[in-house]
Amino acid sequence: MAKKTELALVNAKDLQVIEYRGLRVVTTEQLAAGYGATEKMINNNFSRNQHRFIEGKHYFDVEGEELQTLKNLPSLRGVVDKRTPRLKLWTERGAANHSKMLETDQAWDYYNDLTEFYFSRREQLSLPTALSRLEILQMAIDSEHGRLVEKERADEAERTKAEIGCRREAT
Repeated sequence: MAKKTELALVNAKDLQVIEYRGLRVVTTEQLAAGYGATEKMINNNFSRNQHRFIEGKHYFDVEGEELQTLKNLPSLRGVVDKRTPRLKLWTERGAANHSKMLETDQAWDYYNDLTEFYFSRREQLSLPTALSRLEILQMAIDSEHGRLVEKERADEAERTKAEIGCRREAT
C-alpha cells in the first residue's frame, strides 16, 4: 500500500462536523491539511509543547471501546481510518495553539476560517431565523408580562365600571 504523503486541502466551511462531549472538534489530519503541515508536524508540536495543552480543554485522547463507538458514528465515517488505534481530537483552543506554533500565514488564515465557519457554525433551524434558548425564554417572559399588564388593565376597567355603577345607584 502506498504511503499517504500529501493531504488534500479541505475548506473549513466544508469540513464534516465532528462533535465529541458536546464540543466541535477536528482530527489531527484535518488540522494538518488545513494548516499546510503534516500530521507528524502537528504531533511533534504537541510533544514539544505538551505542557501548553490540557486534555479536555485543548484536546481529547480517544481509544479503546470509546474509539470503537466513535468510529461507528455516521459523522466519523470516512474521516477516521477503521484501523486507527488512538485518536486525538482537537478543540478550538487546541487548534489555536497549533496555529500559533506553526506561525505560517496559511495556519493563521485556516484557523480564522475554522473559527468563523466550523467551530462557531450551528445547524440552522428550518425557521427563517434560528432562535437561541435565551431569545425564546425572553419572548415567553415578554408575552407573560404583556398578559399580566392586560389583565391588570381589565381588572382596573372592571373596578372603574363597578364604581361608576355604585355612583349611579347613589344618585
